[in-house]
Amino acid sequence: MESNLNLAAVQQRSPGWRTLGGLILLVFLLALFCLKFTLVDGLIVSLWLPTALMIAMLYRFSHRHWPLLLIGSAAAMAAANLICGVPPGFYLPLTLVNVAESMLAATLLHRLLPAIDPLENVASWIKFVLAAVVFTPMVSAFVMLIPHLHTPELLPNRFRIWFISEALGILTVTPLGLLFRPVSLARLLHSPRLPEVLMMLVGTLGASYLALFWLPYPFAFISIPLLTASIRLQRLEALLIFFALTVMVALLIAGGQLAHIRYPANASPLLNYLPLLLILLPANAMTIVMHGLRVERAHIVESENRFRNAMEYSAIGMALVSPQGHWLQVNHALCTLLGYSAESLKKMTFQDITYPDDLDLDLQQLQALLDGTIQSYTLEKRYCRQDGQIVWAMLAVSLVRDERQRPLYFISQIEDISSLKQSEQANSRLAEALHEEKERLHITLDAIKEAVICTNRAKAITFMNPVAERMTGWRAEQAMGQHIDEVVHLTRGLEGARVANLLPFDINEGLNSPIEQALVLHNNKGESFEVQRAVSPLRTLDQELLGMVLVLQDVSKSRELMRKLSYNASHDALTGLPNRTSFERELHQALMLTANEGQQHGLAFLDLDRFKAVNDTAGHAAGDELLRQISRLMQECLRNSDRLARLGGDEFAILMFDCALEPARDRVKTVVQKINDFRFTWNEKLYRIGASAGVTQIADPQLTAGELMSQADVACYAAKHSGRGQVVVYQARQTLLMEQDSVLLSPAQIARILEENQLTLTARAVAPPKTPLATCFYQLAVEVAAAEETGATNEAFHATVALQGLEANVDAWLVRRVLLAYGPEIARKGITVALTLSESGLTSPALHAALFSALRQTVIPPSLLLFRLDESVLLQHQAAAEPLLKTLKQQGCGVIVAHVGHQLAALSELPSGLADYLQLDPQFIAQVHCNQMDEILVNIVHGTAHRLQAQSIAGPADLPATHQKLIELGIDLIEGEVVSPPQSLEAMLSSGYFSIR
Repeated sequence: MESNLNLAAVQQRSPGWRTLGGLILLVFLLALFCLKFTLVDGLIVSLWLPTALMIAMLYRFSHRHWPLLLIGSAAAMAAANLICGVPPGFYLPLTLVNVAESMLAATLLHRLLPAIDPLENVASWIKFVLAAVVFTPMVSAFVMLIPHLHTPELLPNRFRIWFISEALGILTVTPLGLLFRPVSLARLLHSPRLPEVLMMLVGTLGASYLALFWLPYPFAFISIPLLTASIRLQRLEALLIFFALTVMVALLIAGGQLAHIRYPANASPLLNYLPLLLILLPANAMTIVMHGLRVERAHIVESENRFRNAMEYSAIGMALVSPQGHWLQVNHALCTLLGYSAESLKKMTFQDITYPDDLDLDLQQLQALLDGTIQSYTLEKRYCRQDGQIVWAMLAVSLVRDERQRPLYFISQIEDISSLKQSEQANSRLAEALHEEKERLHITLDAIKEAVICTNRAKAITFMNPVAERMTGWRAEQAMGQHIDEVVHLTRGLEGARVANLLPFDINEGLNSPIEQALVLHNNKGESFEVQRAVSPLRTLDQELLGMVLVLQDVSKSRELMRKLSYNASHDALTGLPNRTSFERELHQALMLTANEGQQHGLAFLDLDRFKAVNDTAGHAAGDELLRQISRLMQECLRNSDRLARLGGDEFAILMFDCALEPARDRVKTVVQKINDFRFTWNEKLYRIGASAGVTQIADPQLTAGELMSQADVACYAAKHSGRGQVVVYQARQTLLMEQDSVLLSPAQIARILEENQLTLTARAVAPPKTPLATCFYQLAVEVAAAEETGATNEAFHATVALQGLEANVDAWLVRRVLLAYGPEIARKGITVALTLSESGLTSPALHAALFSALRQTVIPPSLLLFRLDESVLLQHQAAAEPLLKTLKQQGCGVIVAHVGHQLAALSELPSGLADYLQLDPQFIAQVHCNQMDEILVNIVHGTAHRLQAQSIAGPADLPATHQKLIELGIDLIEGEVVSPPQSLEAMLSSGYFSIR
């Protein structure tokens, strides 16, 4: 039943709660048993088992579980004492001593016993007995004497009682705890040995019981069944019987059943445990000895089986041969090799089947082996098969001697090498053929036009052809034996760094590699050659490296041709500037730097103004010369790291590496100003041109090169539309210019619309969702009056304002109109209005001044004013926005952050109380009643608003289903058709409506 032990099984490092609970419960049961059934003379326990179990528990589990195990075990022992009525003042010190004793014993066992099998041999068992059974109980017994030093006459008896009860418990239970596994019990219960174990258990207990009552010196007779069990049973089985016997004897002693056993006068009945302890020690020792014998026997059997199988199933012939030459044992492979059966060979000697010419050498080696001058020998010899054929074999012989160094038998290994011998002649012919092939190869290598250099595995040169001599400047005789790095001097580019390792190479290296990184060979005469390198390893059939072959091809002419073709393909023939293809490669490189290193770059598109007039009036030759001069002028204004390219016609592009947006715009402004001031003379006529440019920033690696070039193109188009000679930074709104160019207005038209108040204000009511008629405030929007009155559409007005950057002008008009023109009516009716501030307005000092001036002049109480700005505007310009918003709030105004939901992480970091309302982006509201993701986002924004001490606004709520879902989500305010349709502010103020606050 003994199971194989391993480290994981011996010390379980992470016991589960069920295991811990079961072990603590077992401690409680053992303590209760000892207190209930082994109590003698009042409060003296004759056998104490819990400490023994605790030692096994602590040994098997890691130190980090000790506190829990010790606390649980101490609590279990305390509970058992309480149930048995033991006073706390009596058992608490004893419990502490038990805990300390178990820790000491477990620590000693950890250091003394092997981890895999703690009781694997007698030496380990003796260490266990001395450390746990003798030393630890003795230490704890001395500790227990300290409180009773005032009664010296009682000290010997107390020492004996404590020592014997603890030592016997540890000897009986701790080995079980060290060896026991749940799988061991399961195997025993299902083992065919179970009847024998049960019979041995019953027989041992029965015989011991009879001996205790009917025989003199009973413990001498009890040792007989114990030794019998230790001899016949496995370790765990024998230890279980020893435990059962100990429990039985303890119950008999505690019950006073062994009073008839006579001891010296005044001796304690607990002395019955001393002979039990003395007979258990040899029984335990015999158990460990028998275990070691069984293990050793198993190892011997395993070794014999392994040798037998290795010999029988070996692919080569093996035999055991007597010192006289008789075959003692042969395997199947040897019988097949020699053509004899095993029975026939055993009737013969090896001399009988050895080829006569090979026998003397074999016998000489055999005698040297017998004399001890050699330990083994190997030789090639021939054997005569039964069918008369001769076979070649490789014979390896070693000698086995007994303990007195007398020879017992030879171990012979015989491998068939007939095929190897037959191939020797073929190998000889092959060597001659290889020599001829080598000569032909040398002649061929001398005739080719590439330099060929061969090396050995140490990279020393072994061959050079004439081309290699000419290109390196070394004669073959001089180069032989030299390291290849001494002869071949390669650099990357003409002035580049030397190639440190010539032999490893990139398979893509060659004519396709960058021209400026082409390999250049320098010889000792000062000449240089652009070369293409090829390296091939020379290997044996076993893939062992023999050397390398380096081939260098002179590609100077092809490189020069490629250089010209490459330049023409990447540069503009007129100006010499990089063309669009080359510029796009540089742009991709900039995007890689942005993605890998986080660098920002500037990109500009520049278009010449009035160039067509020069081309048409002065001719194409003048236009070409103008383009060349303008190219040189622009290059003078740029850094060495900047890239200027001609995209076609009069369009140019500038890529400014590692340059932020503001410095890029300033640099492009300088270029545009230089062009605007430039005077071009042709045929004594003076021409003036100009330039318009658009600038965008390369900061987002997710954008493609095409998207970035489109942005710069759109910004350039906006600059030309703004009056030429301008530099415009790209903004997303400028894309409308490409789509709505036919409806755009001029700056003068915008100014006239603002001056003549050709705008109307639309009001949208905001109210609680449960009481939509109870309006809280109105959000105001600017719209253009009807087209027949203004000559412009609302879309054209807003598109032009966005493209021309006139939002601050519209904001100023809105502030003056609402606070000053409509101020008295708004104050009289007591309604609250919300004014939207744009990004340009938020960052405009002029608008700030106009806003605070209007606030000082208006009659509207600040509590009736709300100022609305987008989430993206607030987060992008937080440094400029926070002081403005705080000032407005100090004056009593409110703040609405609109289009919320895109940057929640950044929004939640705003100061609490900065915003009064968070208004969700309408795109999250349209499908909120049927889209779970939108519903989750609305919930998050609603919670964020409350954390910032603000209220949430959602809309437009145009459908009943949307309205109902917003009520369910607890949104504070809504706007949309369910509240009221939009209406003109002027019409609302002229009505009889008054606000009820």
